[in-house]
Amino acid sequence: MRLDIDNISHSYGALPVLSNISVSVPSGKILAIVGPSGSGKSTLLRIIGGLEAPDTGQVQLTGAKPPGCINLLTFVFQDFALLPWRTVRGNVEFPLEQRNLSRTERDRLVDDALHRTNLSAFAAALPRQLSGGMRQRVGIARAMVVRPAVLIMDEPLSALDAQTRELLLNDIAHLSAREGFTGVYVTHNLAEAIRLGHSVLVLSRRPGAVKALLTIDTPLLEREADDPGLQAQSRLIWNLLREDALEAERELV
Repeated sequence: MRLDIDNISHSYGALPVLSNISVSVPSGKILAIVGPSGSGKSTLLRIIGGLEAPDTGQVQLTGAKPPGCINLLTFVFQDFALLPWRTVRGNVEFPLEQRNLSRTERDRLVDDALHRTNLSAFAAALPRQLSGGMRQRVGIARAMVVRPAVLIMDEPLSALDAQTRELLLNDIAHLSAREGFTGVYVTHNLAEAIRLGHSVLVLSRRPGAVKALLTIDTPLLEREADDPGLQAQSRLIWNLLREDALEAERELV
């Protein structure tokens, strides 16, 4: 489904956080959002996901739902948010439990999500038995089990080491290419934005406004860290962010 963010502005009391944000995400594409600390990235994500209402503007989804879609939008969070007393299978099954599904259909959906995220062999494990990367993979499987039209990712890899982050970036890229969901990915990490974003929205410092919207044409599965074109895009984004990042840092001190 196509995601349209139209003229979103928001404040917390007297503090303006977002100013006139407009951007469209075509069906099946991922929008990466970057910006300095305090630029409103997470607020924008909550508004997109319907967790918060903007002061002005609107978010619209248009187009046909993907086959088997149970939830239009679903989240992958930074902190895994797993239930520690439930197995991998139990955590993945959790969002289906309030749905009017037969036991057979629920099992089929969970088996499929575990298979698509390479977790079938770990179905009986508890979260404490898994590495951080594997726990986040469970979070991704739990999001994918509802066949979302839009997958919203809030810095999902920031707590992981560099090697694990690279493995999961590759997993998400393959899921995107295979499943065709529309995605919004917030990150502080420019390498992640360049790796996963079909487009990259650069926000200014508070109140966050659109500073630039860059398109990356290289197919997700063909992107390499040493690609000169992608490295040039990363430098361009950093040049756009540098002064605002310095100013934001001074504000936080």
